[in-house]
Amino acid sequence: MKRREFLRKITVGGFLVINGQLFSGLFNLTDDEVALRFTVASDGHFGQPDTSYEDYFSTIVQKVNRYHEKLPSEFVVFNGDIIHDDPQYIQPAYEALSKSELPFFVTKGNHDMVTPEVWEETWGYPQNHSVEFGDRVVLLGSTSNADGDYLCPNYQWFEQQLDNYTDAREIYIFLHITPNEWTTHGISCPEFHQLLNAYNIKFINIKRPKQEQIYGYVTLHGEFLNPGTYSISRGEGLLSLYERAGGFSSLAYPLGGILTRESSRKKEKEVLEKAKKDIASVLTNAAVGGSFNQSTTDLVQLIQFISSMSEGEALGRIVTEMDAYK
Repeated sequence: MKRREFLRKITVGGFLVINGQLFSGLFNLTDDEVALRFTVASDGHFGQPDTSYEDYFSTIVQKVNRYHEKLPSEFVVFNGDIIHDDPQYIQPAYEALSKSELPFFVTKGNHDMVTPEVWEETWGYPQNHSVEFGDRVVLLGSTSNADGDYLCPNYQWFEQQLDNYTDAREIYIFLHITPNEWTTHGISCPEFHQLLNAYNIKFINIKRPKQEQIYGYVTLHGEFLNPGTYSISRGEGLLSLYERAGGFSSLAYPLGGILTRESSRKKEKEVLEKAKKDIASVLTNAAVGGSFNQSTTDLVQLIQFISSMSEGEALGRIVTEMDAYK
């Protein structure tokens, strides 16, 4: 049987695979160097309580479209956990992803707790689905059910697809749950791996391990090549964000960069409020005790000063080095 050059040479919105080896970073290869370009995103969790899931979906679709505009891609795969448990969010999630300007496909994750019937009715294809792009094939496999259980890929379905596409130049397989225990949320599926080995298919996992799952979000403004809101992992630093954003544009002035943090802004606001109250208390006590002998004009100016303190905006600035490689 013809050996498949699985993930031979592609860019994947920050991932590049050349000759079976995975490199991170954003690569802007010429069209002559790229065999196939597509984008992958996952774990949107539309409907998750206490999260800005609508903003997240809007941001990721904007980024996909912006990437496609700069580097035309064939398709985008939203690789599982489209929603967060509640089936009522499947339709609004579909509507949000439909704003993608290139063909998009989805796989079913453990938080996509809908029945096979609802899944097919929403997306227009079953939970296990194949798509052809010329002589290349994409296999989208389900790894969960309506109860959110972790499941191995459907062995019989994949075996049938691999038999059907024996002449395919390349086959790309997308699964939400890794079919081994590479990650905390992986599941051991030796039979599936034996199937891949029998067909000479290489398997590359680009889903982040549990310890690298989303910890928060950072918004980059200004002269970045790809500004916008980025998810971050615990322990991830500024240099990583800088590289994921593609670096600065030619118009950037790194020494003028500003780093702000919401927790610092709230603390700064609290300090300003406390200072205002303390100064007002001192002045009031001085006036009542008769130890304040300033003129009426001075009093008015002091009152105006106290009022201006409440009008000042807390920014939450943090001192940092904005030269990415210093």
